[in-house]
Amino acid sequence: MTTLVPKFRQPYTGAVNKDFNIKLQQNINVLDFGADPTGNADSTTAIQNAINAAGNNGVINFPAGTFLVSATLNGLPSQQFIGAGVNSTIIRRFTTYGDTLYFANAGAAQIRGIWFWHGIVPAAGATTLPDKDTAAHVHCGNGQQVLIENCWFWRMGWSVLIDQGSLYKISKCNLQGVWNRLQAGVQEGTASIGTGITAYAQLIEITNCYFGGYDGGAADVTITTSDNGPQVVHFGNTNAGSKYGVLAYSSEGLLIDGCYFGGNSYSNILLSPNNTLSQVRITNNFFDSASYDSPMINIEPQINGYYPTMVNIDNNCFNGELYGYQAIGSFNPLGTEPTITDFQITGNTIGNTLGSGIFLRHTQGGVISNNTVTAYNSRNLTAGGDVNYCVGIYVDNSAGTYIANNLLGGGINSSSPSSGYCYQGVVIAGTNIETDAKNNYFNGVGISGLKVGRVDKATVVTSPATTYTMTGAEDLVVINNTGTSSIQVFPPTNIPPGYTFVLKDGSGTAATHNIQLAGTVDGTLNPVYSTNYFSKTFTWNGTQWNVTGN
Repeated sequence: MTTLVPKFRQPYTGAVNKDFNIKLQQNINVLDFGADPTGNADSTTAIQNAINAAGNNGVINFPAGTFLVSATLNGLPSQQFIGAGVNSTIIRRFTTYGDTLYFANAGAAQIRGIWFWHGIVPAAGATTLPDKDTAAHVHCGNGQQVLIENCWFWRMGWSVLIDQGSLYKISKCNLQGVWNRLQAGVQEGTASIGTGITAYAQLIEITNCYFGGYDGGAADVTITTSDNGPQVVHFGNTNAGSKYGVLAYSSEGLLIDGCYFGGNSYSNILLSPNNTLSQVRITNNFFDSASYDSPMINIEPQINGYYPTMVNIDNNCFNGELYGYQAIGSFNPLGTEPTITDFQITGNTIGNTLGSGIFLRHTQGGVISNNTVTAYNSRNLTAGGDVNYCVGIYVDNSAGTYIANNLLGGGINSSSPSSGYCYQGVVIAGTNIETDAKNNYFNGVGISGLKVGRVDKATVVTSPATTYTMTGAEDLVVINNTGTSSIQVFPPTNIPPGYTFVLKDGSGTAATHNIQLAGTVDGTLNPVYSTNYFSKTFTWNGTQWNVTGN
């Protein structure tokens, strides 16, 4: 019986080009060039020889083992550095010589399954860090379609440093740094990932990564509030991760998604433009506190007039752990130009922050909506007079910023303190143009913890103001008077009959610091209201105001 073999499965009997794979792509094992996997001998020369032999587009394989290096390895364009896994392949160094792996032009390089390890792991309470280096483990001077995946990075000034290029993807990496601000000798990690630091970089994805640091041990730190002055707070541990998790200077198309950030010594993410910084998306991340005086996401330009634009901060979870300062903050220390424009902060959950939840200055063209901000001012470090600590959402000197449908206030389940100390809900301060708050819900806000209410186009007036002139955009004016003076409210002018607004005492201090409405109300000139937590509705009849609701 004859067995028929289908034509497409007929064995090939012609000549085989044995050099075919070699011509397309060199596949190199560093052991073949004398690299020592035991970590006893210096493998720098052997690994560099393997890199050179692989050439452009080559593959350099690192089997399981520890490879000791003492000088910068210079990668070639589009090479692949493939390890056996982060618990198996370690590139280890101990001296201060600069970058561990540097690409002048990375091309479409790939780095996978390698643990980059510098020096030793410092013990909790360490005061010095041996072999400190301010360079990077992986440094790309330029590149396109670079992939760094399933790698670990321990110590160094930077874990991954991107100068310029496009289409970078950093995924499933563990990035650990050391920057203990309380110990000058234990400061090394400027940032785990830096992008656009010396030039312009675009289309960068940072996904599903873990950013952390070592536990620096218990410490007492001094926190200063404007009304209570310096106070010493004991933190059970001081997590001394890199100074920043991600630091972005000049970039376009930056995505940070699905990552964990824990214990950076300053901010988890710092957007600090010195040129164009646009199309930034920070989504679906977990922020497990940062420092006691820097926001977890901080926006602070280096040059007045450069600011992030087209920024989405959506669906993140922020846990201040009773000592992280603020969740999201912006500040321009150089002038009055915007700190951020065309932005959206939506759907975030923020809790247990030492200071205010969202604290923005000089914003322009943005939406802050559908966020839950609870247990801010969590250590009760101020009696509510310092807006850095006691506000759910604070917007100052802004234009075209809309604040709506946020849930603010509420306690925490902790013995330090026994309940949350949320004071003010939404504060719009300074000179603002078309900046409104609407439909925000306050739960347990105010010194008494009793204030609950819905706010439509609200303006919250806080001391030390002694007067407030309505613009006509407000449906509700809430007076939070924590100062020593009474406040006079001037209603809007040039309005049609039937215009209605509500005036409330939000701080429960009207009995001692009266609230006066300028004008005639039901025949009485400039009436004074002195009942704590009063709420009155006023309607304009064309000649005077009438009280139409209490």
